[in-house]
Amino acid sequence: MPTDMIYDQFEGLIIGTRDSCRAQGFAYLIGSLATTTNNEMLCLYYLCALHFQLTDENIRRIEPAFHALPILVGSVIAGLSLAFDLIKPSPLIPYCMTMPYPYWCTDENDCLPRDGIGSERSADVLSICTEAFLIIGFLICIVSLGVVVWSVY
Repeated sequence: MPTDMIYDQFEGLIIGTRDSCRAQGFAYLIGSLATTTNNEMLCLYYLCALHFQLTDENIRRIEPAFHALPILVGSVIAGLSLAFDLIKPSPLIPYCMTMPYPYWCTDENDCLPRDGIGSERSADVLSICTEAFLIIGFLICIVSLGVVVWSVY
C-alpha cells in the first residue's frame, strides 16, 4: 500500500508508492480479466467441440481468437483503468483495485480528484462496460455449458 494514502486503519505493510499501487492494480486487472475471459473461451471451445462437433481443422481456424481475446480484453480494460486513474488503495482489501477514493465516496464532490485523462463520466462508462462484459461472460459460460450438458445427455 502507498505510504501517502489517506487511510490510517490499514493493518498491512505500508511501504509502497502511488505508482507501485497502480502497477499492482494493473497486473491484478490484467490477470483477473484475462483468466475470466479465458474461461469463457474454454466454454465456447467445449460448445464447438461437443455440441456443434467441429473438426480439429475447423477449431484450429478459430483458436487464435480464443487465445488473443483474453489478452486483448485484460490489456484494454486494465490500460483504460490506469489511464483514467481508477486504481486506488482501500483498507478493505490488501491490494489496489479500481474503486473510488476514498472508498466511501458516492458523489463527485466527496471523491478526491483523479490525475488521469477523461472525466468522471468516462470512468463511469468504463465501469459499466466492465460489469456488462462480466455479466455477458457469465451468461456465455452458463448457456454454453448448459447446452453441452444437454447435448451429451
